[in-house]
Formats: sequence, structure tokens, C-alpha cells
Amino acid sequence: MRQMETWSAKIDMRDLSATYGTPLYIFNRAQLRRNFIIYAELLKSTSNVFYPVKTNPSMAVLETLAAEGSGVDCATGHEIFLARLAGIPVSRISYYSPAPDICLAENLLKAGASVVLDAPSHIRKLEERLNDQKFPGKLFLRVNPGNLPGYLEYAEYQRYTAHSSPLSQFGIASEEVIFCLQQTHLTFSGLHVHVGTQMDNLEIFEVCLDFLHDLADIINENTSHSIEILNLGGGLGIPGRQEEDYPSLTSFTKIFASLMQDRFTYRLEPGNSLVGDTIGLLTRVVTRKTTRGRGWGIIDVGTNQLLKVTMAGFGQTVLNAEHSPLPRGGSDAIAGPLCFAGDVILDRTDLTGIQEGDPLFLTHCGSYCSAIGSRFNGYKTPGLLMMEEDKVLGLVQSHEDLCWEPDLQSFKPDILKSVDESFAIPIEKVEKMQSEYLKEKQHKDNYRFVSFKKVAPGTYDVSVDVRSPVSFISGPFALRIIGDAAIVATIQELGKESKDISVWGNRFTLSLDGILRANRIQKCQISLSPFIKSLGDKTRNCWANWSLGDGRFFGSILITI
Repeated sequence: MRQMETWSAKIDMRDLSATYGTPLYIFNRAQLRRNFIIYAELLKSTSNVFYPVKTNPSMAVLETLAAEGSGVDCATGHEIFLARLAGIPVSRISYYSPAPDICLAENLLKAGASVVLDAPSHIRKLEERLNDQKFPGKLFLRVNPGNLPGYLEYAEYQRYTAHSSPLSQFGIASEEVIFCLQQTHLTFSGLHVHVGTQMDNLEIFEVCLDFLHDLADIINENTSHSIEILNLGGGLGIPGRQEEDYPSLTSFTKIFASLMQDRFTYRLEPGNSLVGDTIGLLTRVVTRKTTRGRGWGIIDVGTNQLLKVTMAGFGQTVLNAEHSPLPRGGSDAIAGPLCFAGDVILDRTDLTGIQEGDPLFLTHCGSYCSAIGSRFNGYKTPGLLMMEEDKVLGLVQSHEDLCWEPDLQSFKPDILKSVDESFAIPIEKVEKMQSEYLKEKQHKDNYRFVSFKKVAPGTYDVSVDVRSPVSFISGPFALRIIGDAAIVATIQELGKESKDISVWGNRFTLSLDGILRANRIQKCQISLSPFIKSLGDKTRNCWANWSLGDGRFFGSILITI
């Protein structure tokens, strides 16, 4: 039986909530590494573990797994982009979608990635695009086995998670596999099955692995394909509450290892069981009230991050500031801050002693929380605080900025404006309203890099002497400084001695949370992701995060070379 995580017992909820604010995700990197090692040892290679990015696409999670040598399972080009920026090579990417981009699938196969297909029409389209070209990647067929054992215990959410149901939209029916493979000239080298999410029954994995062994033999005997790799997907569940019974990783690996055969390479795609217990959610009680005898505790996060709890019915443990679980019975309840009645996290509990302002901690929030979060009622994605065992490393992801939300960034206000209200402003008046600094003095802004030090892979600390006719660093001046620093860092990362190529910044973000003074030395930091070659063309991209001064100026750049 898998136990609840214990690492959160070491955190000081009151101190962290006062220092970093709430709601706040807290990520224990060491727990993720422990979970990953178990899977990697089972599969005899770190590269046979393919983490589903959909589970939690945080760059902190992806970079941790990249450093461990993990692969990733991606469903979209965006997930692939994030994984590659995190340092995961194309050869360790597997792409599956029930509505795939066939052009993307073609480019991935040509670059050495794995692609999973599960519809005859998609196979035909890919075959037409490749036109008998060989490819270094691996092609998998996703199969729907049919009648597999199900969950041991019924839960409301299973109608959303039973991916291997005989009538689900995923996979090719097992009885149609041979005919399907006999109709194509593409070379398939692997089979893929996914039993579902939050599975509590180890028997389904045993039956499914036996099924794949038998199906591979039939395919190898009756078609031109040679099946060498078996991908059993993911699906192993974890408890949301201590009383829930889910198999431990040890019991899963013991059974799986006993069924493995030397003639096959095995892959797994653990999501919930890998990252679920590595992240928790720190929150705060905003309101305590009683309505006709029922006590309520309203906290500052709800369905906007906990959809799987409030709407799908996943179990959830809530700890008080002394790390004791709140009871599952009583006349009180905990609700989120959203304006609808279903935003309830615990419908029956006892809130005796809980006051407004008290912190609470929700365990096992690493999977399918932030990944399917929303901005309902204008709530933003919480920041992510990283820990190493009991040591706080700091905010690895800031609280989401109001100004960068899609509703504002993608808005085209000119469509709504009436042209009837247009009139010309006299240029004489315009000149009186212009900034004297931007018009007349900005060209006198100057800077000089005093020191440029590489402090970590892709990360540079820079000292810059900033000179200006005004006492502050303007936004345009800041862009010049950090743009040039990013160019120097890029050229250095490429191993060049001087700038002999074009370096383009084609997406910039710039946040100025205060005033930075000019005419003094300021600190600047540039952190570059790995460079990734665009699929289908010759350009390369990287993502640069930067800060200037004491961190009040910060932002990002998408760099293209």
C-alpha cells in the first residue's frame, strides 16, 4: 500500500505563507528524484521512462527530469517545445495525440523521436508524407485491448480516467491490429497501451503486459513488422487520503519485473505516480463564518487549481498548521473563493480552532492541478517554491502576473473603436506633450559591462556600469542592456570568440516593478535554456530569462539564431 508523503512535515507553513504569500505550490525535488529512480531501475535505463508533460508542465519538473535522463510523452507541439527548452533531446520525446499533427509527426520521426498512432487514416496520411523515406525514429501503434480488468474500488472520477475502456476513443481495437499493419508500408517497431489514470488494480498491468507479449508474437509472425519495444503507458494511482488503498511503487515494480522478457525493451509513462506526491499546495483561510449551524472555512484557492477534487471527486488531504489532517467528518466544510456553489474542497470536517489567516496545506497536488487550472473569476496560477528535502531553495516560478494573461495580450481593441471619433492632434501640441528624455536625451544613455561571469550551465552574472543624463534606467534603456547581455551569453554558449552571426530576439517580456537608479553599477543575470533546432528548418531557438538590478526589472526573450 502506498503511503502519503512525509516531506511536508518539515515545512513551516506560517513562515512560508508570510514570506512568499498564498496560494503557493511547494515542490520537493528530492521526492521526485526518489520516485524516478525506482522506475529507471525497473526499466534498466533512465531513457525508458517517458514522463507525460500533461501531468504537470512546470519547467522545474521538466528540468529536474531532464537532468535525470528521463524521456517525455507529449501531446502537442507546445509540450514538445517546453520539454526541449528544459533540455530533453528529441530522441527522448514520444508524441501521441488522438488528433495528431501529421506534419509534426513526420518531422519528429525524421529527427529521431518516437511517434504513436492509433487511427488507420493517420497511418495513411503519414505514409503519404514520408513516401517510403526511412526515418531514425520509432513508430508505435496504440492498441485498445478490449476487456481488461477494471478498478478494484469504484470512484466517481473513473468515467474520466478509464482510457482503456473497450469503447474509448483511444487505440485501435486489438482484433483490427493485424489487418491494419498489413495495409501499410510504414515500419512499426513498438506497441503502446494505456490502462487509464489512478489505477488501483495491479492485475490490469499483468494482464496487459501478457497481452502485449502475445500480440507482438502474432504481429511478428503474420506481418512484415518487427515489434521490439512495448510501452505500457502509465496509470498507477496514488492516494489522496491515507485510507485510500493504492499499490506501492515497490509492489508494482516487483510484479512488472517478474513479467519482463529479455527480447523486448520496455517503456513506461508514469505521471501521477511519479510527480503527484512531490508537490503540495499551501493556502490560507480568508473567511470563517457559520450559516444555519454549518461552519465554513473559505480559503484562497479552489476549483481554479483543484478541479479534479471539486468536480471530479478525487480524494484530498488537508493539513492544519500543525500538520494534522483535518477530519473527514463534522458539521463544517472548506470551500474555495470562486463564485459558484460547487467550489467545495472538503464537504464535511471539523474546523474547531481554525481562524482567519491560518495556513493550511493540501498534499499530493503535483498532478492535474496547475496543469488543468483556470483563470475563472480572475484568479491566477500560484507561484512554485522549490525545496531540496527540508531546505528551501526559493521561488522557481513566480506568481502569475496579471498583465501577461491572454485576455489582455491577445486583445485587439481597435476593432471596437469607432472611426467617427477620430481627429487630428496638432503637431505643436504633440511636441509639448512628448518626453524630453526619449526624444532628446536617450541617445546619451551608455553602459559598459564591468564583469561577465558564468555561474552555472547557461547562467551568467553580469556587472554593468549604467550611465544616463537622467537618474533612472528607462524601459528602452533596460532592453538595450539585457538584449546585449543576452547576445554575449548566446555567443559564449555557442563556443565562439566573437559575434559573427545574427542573434534575433523575437519575443520580449519586460516587467518593471519599481525604479532602478542610473549612474552606478547594477547587477544583471541572464539564464539561457538549451538551444533547440526547429523541426523542419535550420533555425535554432533558446529561451532567456533575465533580471536587472535587485530583481525589480525582469522578463524573458525568445532568441533565434
